[in-house]
Amino acid sequence: MATGETVVVLGAGPMGLFLTRTLRLRHGPDVAIVALNWLDARLAVAKRMGATHAINTSDRSSAEALRAATSRPDADVAIEAIGTVERHREALSLLGRGGTLVAFGGVAPGQLLPVDVGRLHYQETAILSHLPPHAARRGGGGAPACLRSGPGGGPGDGAAAAHRSHQGPANGRRAHDPPHASLPRAVSTDRDRGGPANPLAMRHGDACIRPGVVSASPSSCGVDFP
Repeated sequence: MATGETVVVLGAGPMGLFLTRTLRLRHGPDVAIVALNWLDARLAVAKRMGATHAINTSDRSSAEALRAATSRPDADVAIEAIGTVERHREALSLLGRGGTLVAFGGVAPGQLLPVDVGRLHYQETAILSHLPPHAARRGGGGAPACLRSGPGGGPGDGAAAAHRSHQGPANGRRAHDPPHASLPRAVSTDRDRGGPANPLAMRHGDACIRPGVVSASPSSCGVDFP
């Protein structure tokens, strides 16, 4: 992403909030982050995680919300963090010329997303998986390039190092990369509790997110942060 660009994050659940925070850590104040959701409580946390705008779209379209917040009719990047075909279609519709859809939310196999191929071609629209190509080939996880690259452009230097590519060993446990230097106290894993080494919780200020929990109270994380 370049300075001055706008990214829309559809969804303010745990992963949407993680992505919002990671984008802000990665790009600082140089990009506008628009978080869209139907729940005001989650949008309040999105603001604390770094969203420039956090908008409830329960009573308006995402396009109307984007235009009202940014005075722009479209976005440069749209990240779908909900996991439905409808929201993927909505995210795609928000993109301007040269825009990129990051299909982060998982959708069950067999569900189809109708796409205007002419638009992809002539508007130079890109659709990316949440996995970088090399990780997808080897079966590992990863993060979009706009999150993954570091300040110098080198691989693995970005704030999404806490959610970088990992590969499933034969025993089913995931070998998780250590977090980026800017997140040493933000991400806690349940490795010490004998569970899979997946991200368990993130805290920023007085906000907390973990699977199934979005709260303004860090005590609700159930994790002792350093």
